[in-house]
Amino acid sequence: MVMNQDMRAPRADECTSAGGFLSLFQGQGHIVGLAPMAGFTDAPYRSICADEGASFTVTELVSARGIRYDQKLKRTGRYLIPTKGDRPWGIQLFGFDPADFSYAVTRLLSDPEYASASFIDINMGCPVPKVVRDGAGAALMKTPDLAGEIVAASVEAASSFGKLVTVKIRSGFDAENINAPEIARIAEKAGASAVTVHARTRDQYYTGCADWQVIRRVRDAIRIPLFGNGDINSYNDLVRMGEETQCDGFQVGRAARGNPFLFALIRKEYQEGVKIHAAHCETPEQKSNHALTFSEQTILEVSSEHWLNITTRHLNDMIGCLGEYTAIREMRAHFAYYFRGFYGASGLRGRIMQSETRDGVIAILEEAAQLRDAAR
Repeated sequence: MVMNQDMRAPRADECTSAGGFLSLFQGQGHIVGLAPMAGFTDAPYRSICADEGASFTVTELVSARGIRYDQKLKRTGRYLIPTKGDRPWGIQLFGFDPADFSYAVTRLLSDPEYASASFIDINMGCPVPKVVRDGAGAALMKTPDLAGEIVAASVEAASSFGKLVTVKIRSGFDAENINAPEIARIAEKAGASAVTVHARTRDQYYTGCADWQVIRRVRDAIRIPLFGNGDINSYNDLVRMGEETQCDGFQVGRAARGNPFLFALIRKEYQEGVKIHAAHCETPEQKSNHALTFSEQTILEVSSEHWLNITTRHLNDMIGCLGEYTAIREMRAHFAYYFRGFYGASGLRGRIMQSETRDGVIAILEEAAQLRDAAR
């Protein structure tokens, strides 16, 4: 599929206005960020994804109330460690009280440790019961007035520091209440600089198919930048979502677990698309590559040496953040996805889940790299 170079062109007012969200990404081609994911978007992984080409990264969700009652951030600080490098990064907050958001945003952005954050993202999409029961996450899709108050409080606090506020929502709470356009309009009116739509309902969690037409309806409802999320598993998916929804950019979540390399693959495909567009031709091989899933492309195109360097870096950086004991255990969630797509991965995955030391993990990573070579 050939990329239409004119689609999703940033509107002039967004690029030229001071502080416009899209102005953070000028000259990048596709704007593709790493979606916030609990248990996965730790600081080391965010930094790796940024180095691999992610336009922006977002922290795991952090409780606004937790920050209010943990003023020294002893419990929450580990989730707020900045993404390294010069790519934009955001802090995602969840909660149900505008006062909590006002305090948390001010507390974080006034702290030199976290002041490098480019934006604050408000979570209105988390489907987890313990979050929803408190009226936070996706439950805010059912309370539009409260959602607007939270955005307004966050914008007021963030604007004092020259920072932006974005919002991530779902299609709706359930199939009978698809109200993403309404919530997006409320967020825009309250001062949000961008909206991301995960095109599933809360009741779907992560099952079924994402309904991209909801993203299109949100596009028609708001003028601020719109990002699409849900079922982007290949470069073809990304291009098709852009064409069908006219979104300004994308967030990739589950497809990026264990595969930070997909951001570099997207950049490569985009540059090839520019050349193809100019030459008005596309080879059969290029068409075939666009149809591959990111996982399939990674096995074919990412060298085992680079894979080993990245997985080792991730492990070492996690140890630097958390210490060896905790880091090795938390890395197991990542290893479950790093170890996929090549012969022998399942057996090695089982072994690395049992490993207790850095040296033991490194030995298995080196063995896996050799097996990946055989699979390419």
